[in-house]
Amino acid sequence: MLSTWSHRAWLASGCTTVLLSLARLVIGVTNSKNHNIWLALSSLVACVVGYVVVDLVSGLYHWAVDNYGSASTPIFGNQVKAFQLHHELPMRITKHEFVNRTHPFASIVTFIVLPIHIFLDHPIIHGFVFVFFGCAIFANQFHVWAHGTKNQLPPLVVALQDLGIFLGRSQHTKHHRPPLQLLHNKWGLESFLGKE
Repeated sequence: MLSTWSHRAWLASGCTTVLLSLARLVIGVTNSKNHNIWLALSSLVACVVGYVVVDLVSGLYHWAVDNYGSASTPIFGNQVKAFQLHHELPMRITKHEFVNRTHPFASIVTFIVLPIHIFLDHPIIHGFVFVFFGCAIFANQFHVWAHGTKNQLPPLVVALQDLGIFLGRSQHTKHHRPPLQLLHNKWGLESFLGKE
């Protein structure tokens, strides 16, 4: 599917709000008294926690829309339909343009992260927000890479998949084999966490 200018605007908006969190994280840590090492380490831990939590949340969300609801389910019906279609035609997602597949989460992230910037200003919070919502925006791209072969992917992506930081093809392929796997260890879109 092709991308539109509104898709591009939403992706730019979502990425801007997430990058603003990164900027506020860096400024908060560097402007702290004596460049407080504990604040820096706590912010780094918040980034790691953001990654672990987004992997868990993406896995639970994926499991829920794979197993519950239908195209007529209020609010989530289109998402349920898209996930069901993905299991019928797994490679179809790879045919969507990058912006087309990433803008839906970016639009949601924009509305969630903007109030965080207005009401909360702490490097630890912004460390979590940067990683959690940054990964949320690009979850579908990580998913597409899990459908690719190593010779099709950028070397950095392959290295991150091999390290288990990104979900790899061998892990994700198990999820698409019939019968559709249960929640245990096949749903997270981000990484190796919760996998076999």
